[in-house]
Amino acid sequence: MLRSTIAPALTALALLSTPARAAEITDLPPFLRGDLALGYAFEHTGGGLTEAGEQVGSRTWQEHRLVYSGVFSAGPGVALFFELPQSVSTSLSFPEASEMVYDPALDRGTMLGTDSLDGLDPIKAKGAEGLWLGIKGTPFSEAFVQRGNRATWLIEAAFRTRTKGNFYTLNEDGTRSAGVGGGGMRLGMAFSTTHHISKPYLAFRYTRTRPIDPATLYDQDGAVLDSAAVLDPADTIEIKTGTEIVVHDDAETHSRFAFDLRLCFGYATWQTVPSGLFLPSVLDVNRDVVATESEYTWAGAGLALRHQAFEYLAWYLGGDVNYIAPHNIEHLYAVDTGPDTLQITGSAGFKVMIR
Repeated sequence: MLRSTIAPALTALALLSTPARAAEITDLPPFLRGDLALGYAFEHTGGGLTEAGEQVGSRTWQEHRLVYSGVFSAGPGVALFFELPQSVSTSLSFPEASEMVYDPALDRGTMLGTDSLDGLDPIKAKGAEGLWLGIKGTPFSEAFVQRGNRATWLIEAAFRTRTKGNFYTLNEDGTRSAGVGGGGMRLGMAFSTTHHISKPYLAFRYTRTRPIDPATLYDQDGAVLDSAAVLDPADTIEIKTGTEIVVHDDAETHSRFAFDLRLCFGYATWQTVPSGLFLPSVLDVNRDVVATESEYTWAGAGLALRHQAFEYLAWYLGGDVNYIAPHNIEHLYAVDTGPDTLQITGSAGFKVMIR
């Protein structure tokens, strides 16, 4: 009796979650199906360092990262997912830099009119950046054909595990790990709809990073400088809007090709990190003292290509260019990021779909 009741119910639920497809950003696998993906991401951020309107150096950030991810639909419109970012190589360098010296007239350090520093070694790191575990769902979706929904609303929540190391502090052996180290939480939502071949969307994401408390600060020789420091990485808010333009979609061969044109805006809160990390030179008295970086915003645009080759395999290729607004690097000094700071990102990957 129970089996005869459950079987028709599961069949009905499965029918509610096929076959129409929302935009990639709001798409979920059908009921009891899933995806596994491997992605590669590259980031290059470069720009000058300024003090009182004059350039006193330059800074470059580069990162190569792999992202392992998977999603499983545990019910119609509900899915569990994981993401594991791993930095293959992270590098922070200062191609140009002036020395920080104490100015008694200002009663603080300054880099204006000082000697140039040459041969600074880049700060390098690598390693896993914490495991994201989460749930996402669509209260209404274009995939629910029998309901007649004309739009898709996706919501998600995820938690990130804490890692032993982080980019902000040296490990006891003198190496440096990647990522923010502290555990975190992520909340997001996205909306999409379909108008002929275009699928416009709007997405929001808030990421909260918990403080690293306590954090142990080591010098290059492994000696403990501070065993009870409190570091507080920035929280971020991201808003993304765009449209996915589907130029080919064949239901019989399960092949699909689309362009994704997008705009984004972001905001990062202030954060506290060790002094001398994001500046090429600081006063010895302040080195490794916890300093505050001010909040800032960024805006940019991007393009992605998405191709589903056949029923079980899809790949993507994308890139973005973001402008990062000038902001103060450490509250201890009047050195800001330059107005020429740009962030260029690229990504590629493939996805195996069990659908």
